Amino acid sequence: MGLSLALISREPQRAKTLGLSLVIGLALGLLYWLNLCWFYQLPQRPDFILNSWLATGWPFKSIALILLMLGLAKITVKNKILSQFWLSFFSTSLIIVTGSQILGLGFDDPIGHWLLRVIYPLTAVFGFNLLFNYLKRDNRYLALGLTLLLLGYQARLHWQYFKNQAPAFMIESERLELFDWLNKNTAKDNVVITAGLTDNLYLPVYTHNNVFIPQSQLTLAPTAEAESRFLIAQKIAGVSEAELKNMFKENAALKLIKRFDFDHCAGHYLYFRRFVGKDYYNCAIPKEKLTGLLDQYAKLEPGLTKYRADYWLGTTPIAFGKLLWENSKYKIYELP
Repeated sequence: MGLSLALISREPQRAKTLGLSLVIGLALGLLYWLNLCWFYQLPQRPDFILNSWLATGWPFKSIALILLMLGLAKITVKNKILSQFWLSFFSTSLIIVTGSQILGLGFDDPIGHWLLRVIYPLTAVFGFNLLFNYLKRDNRYLALGLTLLLLGYQARLHWQYFKNQAPAFMIESERLELFDWLNKNTAKDNVVITAGLTDNLYLPVYTHNNVFIPQSQLTLAPTAEAESRFLIAQKIAGVSEAELKNMFKENAALKLIKRFDFDHCAGHYLYFRRFVGKDYYNCAIPKEKLTGLLDQYAKLEPGLTKYRADYWLGTTPIAFGKLLWENSKYKIYELP
């Protein structure tokens, strides 16, 4: 957009500089764009996008705000360089917001991150700049004071958050012992099956093993396969239908504090935002979907089927396999 404005304004040197920047940017992003093209050819793409980027309608308020700022930049900013900067910024923002929606990426996640982390903060900077220019006075001390106030407020928020949420980021000693044993006694990429969804999240990070149940936004496996694997693991663990149903509840108490109990939040693990959109901490799924899963679970026989699994990880004994290791909480079985 800046390059277009420079060409329209007949500024060859500025156009040359911006053109070179564009070429360098495209070259640096070449692998990303090639990977994106490859991704769009995958048959699993629609399933992945449904889980990760649930569209929630056009962001008309954000588009109206950007258009308003674009008009103000055109009318009020007299400095030529600043005018080109702000016109380029708001025009590009408009392209990102509308383009992502037209491409079907959805509003909530990719555009939401652009808005929250780039567009809104710089729009606030532009607004303060307009205000200071309107007041026509030296506001350096006011700007400094506002900056310190905002930084202090954010520092306090972060300190309170991490102080209050520290237990959620701690790993108990029994789980660390488990990771250490797996790293020392299993081959790389061996598949570990466990019904515990928290352990499924930890295992790829702290060990060299693969997990049996893929997590929705971290895999290209079809959702139907993830559901099948999940039900097999729960059946081996002896989870009742009532307990299984409880893993797809709304969990209102945890929503209030914006935390997950991953072991009892299968809705988030298997579907991420497919059914809840912006209601990020909600584990519920549609009634008909839950009924289908329960019916499938009732017909399932305990044991492994067509999927590879090398070890079972659980907290209680199972009826098959060879017990290799245990501590005060976990047991590991070698599977036939």
